Amino acid sequence: MIELFAIYKFCKLFGRQVRAKGRDPFLIQLLFIVLWFVGEFMGAVFGFAISGGATGGTYLCALLGAGGAAALVFQIVRGLRSKDQALNTGGFPVETAAGTEQDVQQ
Repeated sequence: MIELFAIYKFCKLFGRQVRAKGRDPFLIQLLFIVLWFVGEFMGAVFGFAISGGATGGTYLCALLGAGGAAALVFQIVRGLRSKDQALNTGGFPVETAAGTEQDVQQ
């Protein structure tokens, strides 16, 4: 039950962060839910293998896998650009409408 509450809270958090960047949060939230369960399953498999079937070790590794998935999605959200943010070309010349070149610096 606590795990479902954590998923709900993380979805709301990621939704707020993505909406603040002017984007639709549905795909990020869906990605988070899928990665949470995949990470949990893979963590459980890994935990079962290293703990020799002990349920405590398996569950701990499953939670660590789910936490890793949450951290991954957090990094993806953090790296998203705003929709209205100009494309940063890293200072390479960009042609303007008049055909001249200028450096784009931000």
